[in-house]
Amino acid sequence: MDLWIRRILASILIVAAIAGWGYATALGYLVIPLNLCDLALFAGVYGLLTLHRGACHLVYFWGLAGSFQALLTPDLSVGFPSFRCLQFFVSHACIVLAAVYLAITERVRPSFGTLVRIWCISNLYVVLVGMINWIYSTNFGYLAEKPSHPSLLDYFGSWPYYLISIEIVGTMLLLMLYYPVSSRFRPIMAR
Repeated sequence: MDLWIRRILASILIVAAIAGWGYATALGYLVIPLNLCDLALFAGVYGLLTLHRGACHLVYFWGLAGSFQALLTPDLSVGFPSFRCLQFFVSHACIVLAAVYLAITERVRPSFGTLVRIWCISNLYVVLVGMINWIYSTNFGYLAEKPSHPSLLDYFGSWPYYLISIEIVGTMLLLMLYYPVSSRFRPIMAR
């Protein structure tokens, strides 16, 4: 049953991603999947299909810290029942479901070293994508400007100061997500 659940979730993620990219391409947009949720989706598919520990950890942390926030404050110019709206919510919800499923089935048991690596990878993402944004005048990860729709970033100050707030809140979120699934927390729960 576990294998089928993982395959179904991975399949939905793949179909939702391809459908979204195909739709955007048909409208004449160049699709470059460099947002953090795109990378969480890739990690989710790979983690669900292979149970690779690194991918499972990435989808857990990025899915719950990023994709869940995207569900709460979507940056969409179209509403329900448009295709783009449905595709957005299906893909982001399935990333979150993949993260929760992998955690519930104990595929996510990070050590503190794992948490540090996730933090480093996340900051490397910010540096690399920030450079891409600067060179090509893009806004992947909302590192160049805030979303056009209301979001948590509205409370973090103006650019570039909100990047510092993102770093602080992001680090706190990673720590909060770490403890319920960490190997250190497990013995406490068993008492």
